[in-house]
Amino acid sequence: MKASLKTPRVKQQDIYGLVSGMSRLEHNFYCNSVSISDATIHNLQDQLYWAIRQKKACSDYDAKQILGIKNAAQFSTLKRKLSTEILDALAFCRRATTAKIQHHFGIMKLEVLLEERNFTMARNVYKVHFAKVLALGAYAWCLQLLRLRKRLHQLELNLKDRQDVEKTDADIELFTEYAITDQALEKYAITLQDIRAQRALLMLPKQKAEAEKIHSALLMLDAKSKKTEHLRLRYLNVAADLAYLLQDFDDCHRMLEEAVILAADDALAMVNPDAILTLANTSFYNAFAREDIDLAQQRLDFWGTKAKYYATHPFFNAIWKVIAFNTALKIAHKRTDYSQVASLLQQQNDIIKTAKEWIPIERSMTILASISISHFVLADYGSAERVLLDIIELNRKIQREDILYFTLIFQLLIYFEQRAWYRLDTATEAAYHFLYSRKKMRIFEKELMSFFNQLPGHRAKGTLQTFIANFLMKLEQFKNDPVQRLYFLYFNYYDWLQSKLHGMAYRQYREQLSRQTPHQ
Repeated sequence: MKASLKTPRVKQQDIYGLVSGMSRLEHNFYCNSVSISDATIHNLQDQLYWAIRQKKACSDYDAKQILGIKNAAQFSTLKRKLSTEILDALAFCRRATTAKIQHHFGIMKLEVLLEERNFTMARNVYKVHFAKVLALGAYAWCLQLLRLRKRLHQLELNLKDRQDVEKTDADIELFTEYAITDQALEKYAITLQDIRAQRALLMLPKQKAEAEKIHSALLMLDAKSKKTEHLRLRYLNVAADLAYLLQDFDDCHRMLEEAVILAADDALAMVNPDAILTLANTSFYNAFAREDIDLAQQRLDFWGTKAKYYATHPFFNAIWKVIAFNTALKIAHKRTDYSQVASLLQQQNDIIKTAKEWIPIERSMTILASISISHFVLADYGSAERVLLDIIELNRKIQREDILYFTLIFQLLIYFEQRAWYRLDTATEAAYHFLYSRKKMRIFEKELMSFFNQLPGHRAKGTLQTFIANFLMKLEQFKNDPVQRLYFLYFNYYDWLQSKLHGMAYRQYREQLSRQTPHQ
């Protein structure tokens, strides 16, 4: 099976992609709002819109030729005005399905009613809208509405209901606390995402110190987060992710168990897609770290029941699609179900396209790494290398260190299996000097580089088997070390070397091992 690594066609940027991507409803709304049709084009702005819509103009060069514009400033102003009107139309059309837009419209309605001193309607609008944002757990929005409710009390001439005024004041105080807790959790979630963007595990000392600070802060937020289910779910999202990064897999498991109970409430899960997707991803990786493959499958089934809530949202739907694929692929590997691995790889072109369009680079590289490893295990080394080269190219942009180390080492494994000795020897020397020059040679990579560096001499002497056996003894210390063993979460280097020692393909060795120790 050949891997297609041609970079997927990304949606056009700028005004061209915006207009060409409009639905029929959005197109009709825009045309009606500015009173244009293909039969009645009044000005250059209308002409530009129709030229893009009818795919006659796909670039600035095309558009200028069609409109007969040579002045760059004039064309820039024209594009900017059209972009503004298109965005206004898109936002208005999507107001019914986008909570944030609904909220802003609700605020505007209340403000209009207060300006008109129509207090009866204002109370009714407030009641309906507050119930909506409260169900979303949007406490900052709740505060905005409560402040308008306070203004309503101040504007009303007849303040007979003193209890209502006091309740509003108490609610403002309560929801201020909720909003502060929510914002703190959001800040910590973003910090952890930034740490993950640089490396998944084995954090640098500075990153670990930052993670420890977050851990201390979360202990203080634990009790506060229990005051609402929304806050608790968001707290568990951050706390479980942090516990995984700190390699406290048992504590992470405990929090994930609590999260599953909360997420069983479909209404709660539906309005917390960010937290749900992060919890799902953390639960899969934590199950793998605990070597509990059956639990990983159970969690995949459970969180998959929530995926129906993402189907109408392109971003969240794409993330779930990629996460689910990656998890299913890892489970198939752990169970040595290589026919399932081959079956899943049939989706790879679609998954790679989705990952590159919707997923941040640092996360999409992880997905591609799983695909490369899968081809490697199936002995399709050409496809494994093509995917790996794609990862290397992507990583040039962000230099994520764990990906850098993985690609350097894994490329050597591919050359070994291909028996491409010259490429292996030159790549080993280049990789060694590269890491040495960075002065970041970690002990695991150092040992592996030393192994490959000494390979040529043992191949010539015919002592390769003895050399591998001795090196496996060194790897034993890594397998039993609580920190160093995490390297084997990327790829099982130990079993790969065992397969070479026994003179068989890696897949064959894993299948044989599985028959002796199922699911390990």
